[in-house]
Amino acid sequence: MIMSVLVDQVLCNGCGTCVNNCPQEVFELKDGKSNVINGDNCLECHLCEVSCEHGAITIEENWL
Repeated sequence: MIMSVLVDQVLCNGCGTCVNNCPQEVFELKDGKSNVINGDNCLECHLCEVSCEHGAITIEENWL
């Protein structure tokens, strides 16, 4: 199983909550939006997903 961390750029308002809450520095703010820069570091804790007030972040399980 492979995990994918996705940021919906339309829903993201660039508040930085995901950047501040992620223990693995998976995200960075660029051009006023959150971007996944270290997706492989994700611990699947879902902190980013539950703390995003705009529902812009999802973590998906991809079965091969």
